[in-house]
Amino acid sequence: MPACPASTMIVALHGRRFGTHTGQAVAALVALASQHELVAVSGGSGRTAGDSGGRALVAGLRLHLPRHRILAVAVDTDPHPHEIALIAELLTDGALPVVLTATDDPVPVAVLLARALGADHGPHVVWNHADDLLLQPPWASASA
Repeated sequence: MPACPASTMIVALHGRRFGTHTGQAVAALVALASQHELVAVSGGSGRTAGDSGGRALVAGLRLHLPRHRILAVAVDTDPHPHEIALIAELLTDGALPVVLTATDDPVPVAVLLARALGADHGPHVVWNHADDLLLQPPWASASA
């Protein structure tokens, strides 16, 4: 499996919590993508590559990062080795993979990908009580 580029960040997004705030999530990812190689892992109940939440996230990233190749990869709660290899190849080629999971909590998938790719353990994106985005390390609770 190819090694992922240095300073790769894996970010987990709790997709079902975003609702009408997809734009804020995209803005946070755009800021991170300007400084790091990035893999966005989005979770949500029954989320698939055809789900409107996944399409909105990918479309927003494509709009604000026109020079990046944004590709969606649908995985289950335990990504197959071929999916991990594909994500590593996409990173090596300079793409920004958006991993869409079927699980509500994308953090375990993000941590698994970070370990498999040798990437930095990135934060996960949560909402605070004022509907602002917060970036937290994967081991922090959402209520912190």
